[in-house]
Amino acid sequence: MMMRCGRMKLLLVVGLSLLNFGCFNQMAKPEAEPQQVAPPSVRAGKNLTLVCDVYPPYEYEANGEAVGLSVEIVREGLRRAGYTATITIYPWARALKMIESGDVDAIFTVWKTPEREAFIDYSQAIATDRQLITVKKESAITFDGDLSKLSQYRIGVINGFSYGAPFDAAVKEGTIKVEEAVEVENNIEKLLSDRIDIYVEGEYVILHELKKAGKMYRVKSLRPAVNETDVYLGFAKKRELGAVRDKFDAALAEMKKDGTQQRIIDSYTR
Repeated sequence: MMMRCGRMKLLLVVGLSLLNFGCFNQMAKPEAEPQQVAPPSVRAGKNLTLVCDVYPPYEYEANGEAVGLSVEIVREGLRRAGYTATITIYPWARALKMIESGDVDAIFTVWKTPEREAFIDYSQAIATDRQLITVKKESAITFDGDLSKLSQYRIGVINGFSYGAPFDAAVKEGTIKVEEAVEVENNIEKLLSDRIDIYVEGEYVILHELKKAGKMYRVKSLRPAVNETDVYLGFAKKRELGAVRDKFDAALAEMKKDGTQQRIIDSYTR
């Protein structure tokens, strides 16, 4: 009995010693370093969220997916840069607000403006939007860049659309007369039925519509362009995706050099 009590006392002392040692070790451990959060540019995943509007043939919806020449150029450029993209179509005003607030990674097809440069980090140009004068194939109308020489003609335009500062000013001053329509198809029909003499429209826009309708052979476009504007993939500055933009730009330069960009454009317009 005495031996059993002695053993129990010994075990109790050892147990208390180990407990105290463990508590001391816990107290002696240094505090964990605060976890550093990487900036968005470092945390960016391989899949990017992109938004666009409906602007055929640059971007539009088919079978529930975004398609178009800009869509294909952007996807291929990002693929070569090592990224994939989830592309969602929104009304343009909403898409711009999403990019300004940093809710998404990028937007296209976007034009440069001083206001937008405050919140958009632009890629190199993915394409050039040229506004051309289009007339019927047999038309004798010519154009040398002087808009005042078109004062006698009926010119079809899209309601609310800007065709560049010189053209817009000529309309405002009454130098040229325009007739507005809501849809591209309306103006094409008006041109072919001689209800207007000239239709001013984006080169790729009108070629795409004429190709769909099988009527490319019935018109011709005149140069120089009324207006010419580069269009871009714009990254949200709040997302700090400069490194992604640089990789995309390198891939885009490669696509222009090897002819991929032009082949994509031709597939929608030739």
